[in-house]
Amino acid sequence: MYFKQSFRNLLFTLSVFFISSCGDSELDHGNKFFSSKDYKAAVVSYTNYIETHPKDARSLFNRGRAFEEMGELEKASSDYLNATKLDPYEINFKIASGMCNYKLTRYNQAIIDLNDAIKINENNPEPYFVKGLALIKQGNVEGAMESYNTALRFDKNHGGAYYHRGILKALTGKKDACKDFEKAKILGEKNVDEALKKYCK
Repeated sequence: MYFKQSFRNLLFTLSVFFISSCGDSELDHGNKFFSSKDYKAAVVSYTNYIETHPKDARSLFNRGRAFEEMGELEKASSDYLNATKLDPYEINFKIASGMCNYKLTRYNQAIIDLNDAIKINENNPEPYFVKGLALIKQGNVEGAMESYNTALRFDKNHGGAYYHRGILKALTGKKDACKDFEKAKILGEKNVDEALKKYCK
């Protein structure tokens, strides 16, 4: 599904944000392991660092990212939650927590996390985008459409929002769905050709 690619792109951005800012030995080792996709070794290094720096939110976040890459979503969610408790004003922690709860089908909690992220920075498009994904899972088409529209208001080049808004428009009979798909394709989004063939014959 397309949203998996959207998540991967966003999580890569979140990882780089923190990995590029780290320099301590065990934490640095963990970041290097993460960059080389040796996630088990990364978890070991992050855990060693956390044992001596239990209040370092960055290391908890990074370990959560490693757990998530390994498919250990419950452990990832726990680390993201603890990171947000230590630093409640870091928007990336809230976004990651919301995305993880979405993957765990905890849509209500995902929306709570993403609303918290929006309170931190209402101009960031990503919380609106992921919130839209959660809202559509709850059957809230109107709310999802509003979320995608808001994401695009803050980032006119958000291919994922164009794609998913196009899907909603197509399913609800709106004629301009194909314009969204075409825009998403121009922005290099994947799976758009499939949607164009299905909805824009």
